[in-house]
Amino acid sequence: MKTAARPPGKPVPFALKRLMIGAFGLSSIAAADPGKQALAVDQVLAAERSFAEEADRIGIVPAFRQYVGADAVMFLPRPIIINPRLSTAHWPGDLDWRPEYIAVSSDGGTAVTFGPSAWRVGAEVEHGVYLTIWTRGADGWRFILDRNAPMSQDLYGRPEAPLVRSFSVAAPDGVDGLHEAMAEFDRLAAQDYAAALRQWLAPDGFVLRRDTPPQPGRPAPSGIALPTTFEPEQSGQSQDGDLAWSYGLARWGGAAPGEGYYVRVWQRRADGWRLSIDHLVPLDPAPAA
Repeated sequence: MKTAARPPGKPVPFALKRLMIGAFGLSSIAAADPGKQALAVDQVLAAERSFAEEADRIGIVPAFRQYVGADAVMFLPRPIIINPRLSTAHWPGDLDWRPEYIAVSSDGGTAVTFGPSAWRVGAEVEHGVYLTIWTRGADGWRFILDRNAPMSQDLYGRPEAPLVRSFSVAAPDGVDGLHEAMAEFDRLAAQDYAAALRQWLAPDGFVLRRDTPPQPGRPAPSGIALPTTFEPEQSGQSQDGDLAWSYGLARWGGAAPGEGYYVRVWQRRADGWRLSIDHLVPLDPAPAA
């Protein structure tokens, strides 16, 4: 399958695509439907396969035009609305990817996938782990959020791992407690990011970082600067409200100050709200003048 990492000097065709990003708000919640969730898994995986086949057949950019949501956002490296850019963009090469994780909302209308990727342009190859959020509309499944974590290792070339499935649990209180969970995570992470992950990351949750192969329940990798402040920019949730996401800018100080964008995916589980994915990639330092 095809998706994009980033060869040196090339734009990253991984869009933070959003269809439903906006303020949190919801009414009544129906019980989870395992049949709908299982069907959504099949449909999203089929959409990824079709997307890949189209990228092979007609090219990367035309395929993106077919599967991108109306208000898609892409990090280049900062988030922009990508649809106008796609009208003139040219992304050469071959894209390969496969999903190894999928989370689905209780109504089967929203899903999150991630897995290894590789983008080949001539002799250059850059590896990564992509993250995509999908929503189902009248025209089928479209991606609304997509992000890449660069990898120095070729994870795509490894044997394919079994697909990890994570299903949200519906609850009558809808999104109650979500805002509090997000705020508490930010407060704790500003002091001790690893402690925040230990408290809020689901046992089968993932921390996605540059050059760190994903492992369920893995704590924050050592050797990277940990954020101290967060500036939320956008958020959204599934129609039934038990799968939510947000992104924004993280800044940190210390001996190696920097900044980068985070993407977080939250799910309602049997024991309440849990962080399913914490994705943070530092921005490259600006070149010297």
